[in-house]
Amino acid sequence: MANVLVGKLNLVPGNRVLLRSANNPTLVAPYTAVIKSRGVVVATMPLLRMKELVKIIDKARIGLAFCDSSLVDEMEKVASESPFLDRVVTWSGRAPPASRFQVTKRG
Repeated sequence: MANVLVGKLNLVPGNRVLLRSANNPTLVAPYTAVIKSRGVVVATMPLLRMKELVKIIDKARIGLAFCDSSLVDEMEKVASESPFLDRVVTWSGRAPPASRFQVTKRG
């Protein structure tokens, strides 16, 4: 996953990546991949809504977010409001194989 972050998603050291999910084992995979890629993890609570998420994303200038598909509705609203958020990677289930990840790119 770290190779995908650096290669296909163009993560460079120091870039911030938002993680939006419930606390579960699936969250560990993107968390450790971001750290291994020398990125900065910005973990958020599932209860946050668009207004709070936009403030976080804009202040930290986050361009990439990983989001559980059950929470993607708020992330779609955020992507339309924030000038910084370019990509949202979603997954479904608790143990996603690579084929369950979907990348949405703005523009």
